[in-house]
Amino acid sequence: MDSFEVNKILGAILGTLLGVLSINIAAGAIFAVSRHRAPGTHRGHALLFGLAFWLVFDELLTVAAGLAEPPQAYPWQAHARGLVGLVAYGLVADAALQSLNRAA
Repeated sequence: MDSFEVNKILGAILGTLLGVLSINIAAGAIFAVSRHRAPGTHRGHALLFGLAFWLVFDELLTVAAGLAEPPQAYPWQAHARGLVGLVAYGLVADAALQSLNRAA
């Protein structure tokens, strides 16, 4: 494998990682702005955010972008693991934002 092929592969990997990072930052920003729409329901918003993030990105966009097989190709445990992880992400994002709000 010559250096051009290596650079091409590394560029594709870096582009994918930056794309995923950008999506996560954008989703976190949307959550940060939208969580103040209904005060007192932070935990509910965090759970809904995690659910929506899982559904839209894990189940729909990755398949549409050709980055994953259709959902039927994976066992239910893989879907459950992704859902639990993204709901936890929503709860942690909410806790971090609450801490930042208290500190400000």
